[in-house]
Amino acid sequence: MWGEIAFALDRKNDEALMKYQLLADKDRSNPTYQYYLGDFALDRGKMETASNALNQCIRLDPGNTSCHFDRLMLQVEAGEFDIALNEYESLKKQNLNSPWFDKAFGYAFLAKGDLTAARKRFEQLANASARFPDKHHYETGKDGLADIALCGGKLKEAITQLRRAMETAKDASERADYSRFLGEVHALRGAGRCGRR
Repeated sequence: MWGEIAFALDRKNDEALMKYQLLADKDRSNPTYQYYLGDFALDRGKMETASNALNQCIRLDPGNTSCHFDRLMLQVEAGEFDIALNEYESLKKQNLNSPWFDKAFGYAFLAKGDLTAARKRFEQLANASARFPDKHHYETGKDGLADIALCGGKLKEAITQLRRAMETAKDASERADYSRFLGEVHALRGAGRCGRR
């Protein structure tokens, strides 16, 4: 049964990706279409498609912070941590900023073992929620802080961060995801595993 569900979801994802690709190909001068294609492809692990679309989006609209964020996350997912961190200087020179950049930079620093810099980024992201009606920045920041605690073998701190994030979850599905991850954290028993994203 689960195999059938996974197959159906994969098929729907492939169809959706094809529709995004057709839309982006139809009007290559529209940065919004390029962003949607890049974002969807990134979420589905189609890195080459995502990279091409996001680079095109940035060429068309250099100030588009959503495209820059997705490209940063693509670099982090590809293990190109130095490239992602170097892009920070470029974005700063362009006076481009988004609270979401802290997520990408936080995971890049975490992957490089700089827990202090990673912690600063995730704390900034969690604190950004004060400026926005949605608490997603807070949850994501707390998720990152939990990852740092896990890397340091601090099980109790990781659990505390995840429970704080879970309190702001918007629906039962999100709470279930946090419950599942809390179970995984308890199973680790302080093994110091890194890299949840």
